[in-house]
Amino acid sequence: MAAGERDIAHELWSVIHHRWWLVVLLSLLGGALALSASLMRTPVYAATATLYVTANTGPGGALEAYQGSLASQQRVESYTKLVESDAVLNRAIAGSGLRISVDEARSMLAAYTTPETVLLSISANSPDGDGAVELADSVAASLVDYVNTLETPPGGGEASARLTIVSPATLSEGPISPRITRSTGLGFVFGALVGLAVCFGWERFDNRVRSKEDLGFALGSPVVGSVPADESVGNGGVLEFSDSGTAATEAYRKLRTNLAFVNVDSEFSLLGVTSPRPGDGKTSTSLNLAASFAELGQRVVVVDCDLRRPTVALRVGANGGVGLADVLSGSASLVDVIQRDRIRDFDLLASGPPVPNPSQLLASEKMGRVLSELREHYDLVICDTPPVLLVADACVVGQRVDGLIVVARAGRTSRKDVADVGSQLSSAGVRVLGSVLNRVPVNPAEYGYAGYSGRGYSGDGIRAHSDLGQFETTTER
Repeated sequence: MAAGERDIAHELWSVIHHRWWLVVLLSLLGGALALSASLMRTPVYAATATLYVTANTGPGGALEAYQGSLASQQRVESYTKLVESDAVLNRAIAGSGLRISVDEARSMLAAYTTPETVLLSISANSPDGDGAVELADSVAASLVDYVNTLETPPGGGEASARLTIVSPATLSEGPISPRITRSTGLGFVFGALVGLAVCFGWERFDNRVRSKEDLGFALGSPVVGSVPADESVGNGGVLEFSDSGTAATEAYRKLRTNLAFVNVDSEFSLLGVTSPRPGDGKTSTSLNLAASFAELGQRVVVVDCDLRRPTVALRVGANGGVGLADVLSGSASLVDVIQRDRIRDFDLLASGPPVPNPSQLLASEKMGRVLSELREHYDLVICDTPPVLLVADACVVGQRVDGLIVVARAGRTSRKDVADVGSQLSSAGVRVLGSVLNRVPVNPAEYGYAGYSGRGYSGDGIRAHSDLGQFETTTER
């Protein structure tokens, strides 16, 4: 399948997958309206009489018979026009018990022929089945008489052509209108088409990422994690991995495992975390991912590389006044500013005081030496970077790490923003390991085992640690 066809197929699936309920709802509504309209209409019945046209060719052989057949076929087309003529209809109404006008009779009638035959059919439609039969028979009889008059020579003699009623008017087995089954089916189809049109219109103006498929398709990289929505995580809390097996902790453990499989060919110890815009959840992902790796006994440090709007220290109650900026400016060493979370067992390098030149500091050789030194002392260094679409800092840091993961927020981040992030990172030569969809609406089927731990089932839900200030400056590595 070509790339363009895959794009169209994915768009169709994405629209239907996200808003299938709207298509179903409008389809049912369309079918219900069609059914109601059909039931409210007055049934109409049809009665059809069939006539046979014969041309008088006199005695002769096969040639004369063939010529007579051709003459009959030529005449039958003209006779269909005579069915609605005033002369035929006046005679038919006068000879029947119907109390209708010529115009009313004309609106109720239809005449047609069977191709390549000399058969002529007269059909009458009416809410009154008996009235339809009487009208069709009366018109057929009137037409026979009128044709006989027309085809008889002025001097008398045998008519050159005649009509014969071969089948008197027969009433249809049921009403020809409304066709309830057909109308209801068409209503369902029309409603579904309207639903699809509404969905595509909605999708045109609302292109937010809502599923892992959306995210992976927009970024062009695998989705390595999906974190369920939860108030504690949404408020920036760091989860307690030691005593809970909730949906969120399991999601971060799965992310930890997936990262190992994404990078099977080479080990990575420098990991960057970014997002398209603020509020997508990159910092929460950085901190909880660090806690999940620390759970395995690995030495982990989180580096706040957002020197413009740092939030890591604030999230965990650490001292944000000292940190990376001090090291890069030469006013402090790493051992002086690294803080340790004694509860979750990972270290933190905050951003430090505000600086006037964040991009230059992050792109400096000193930044490269700092990351190299951290790599030597830690199993994993997680760099929390600024959003990609606001400043170039994420691309600068991304060029120094082993890989970057992009965090998007379900129902908020747009697919265009994700695609732009992928384009910018690719242009900068940044390796993207994958993406994480954050704050996904909880699906019981997907997170059905949330709450299961080694000590039984936990009903406490997701709980951020209450003692966020358990930090100390340490020189132990």
